[in-house]
Amino acid sequence: MEIYFSVEELKVADKEYVKSLRKLMKFLQDSGNVVSRAPFAFSNEPDVFLQKELGLNRKPTLTEQGAAHMKWVDNADLMLADVSIPSEGRSMAIQRALDKPEMGMHYTPIIFIKAKKLERNFGRLIKGLIESGKVTYYEYANIDEVIKNWPKLVKKALSK
Repeated sequence: MEIYFSVEELKVADKEYVKSLRKLMKFLQDSGNVVSRAPFAFSNEPDVFLQKELGLNRKPTLTEQGAAHMKWVDNADLMLADVSIPSEGRSMAIQRALDKPEMGMHYTPIIFIKAKKLERNFGRLIKGLIESGKVTYYEYANIDEVIKNWPKLVKKALSK
């Protein structure tokens, strides 16, 4: 399965939070999934990562970076987004996943996960999707809960 795993980049202050999301990414990869976005976000050299991804010998432009993200979403069989902290670009990727059927592409189920210890107010898009039941939403105290419940979360997301 190809999974677009939306996470924030390493500049997030809470190192334990980042460590837990890396653990989830490793679990997904070790389970045989192709994971996009998270490996880029967690890369020590994101520009070099994208250079390789895009076959460039220079720093990618913002347009090329955006195109890489849209390609990852377009290829994804499932979108997983940790919505524990706000993100500027996440809404665009979510909207792209939602619009795929209208663009002649396969439906992409969406799972939102959120760390219980991190308080935040959701924007209209995320709040509306959760309230409407169009996405699978799961709050976790420890990332191991997500890993343990992964098969159930996927099954629920695929049934929407």
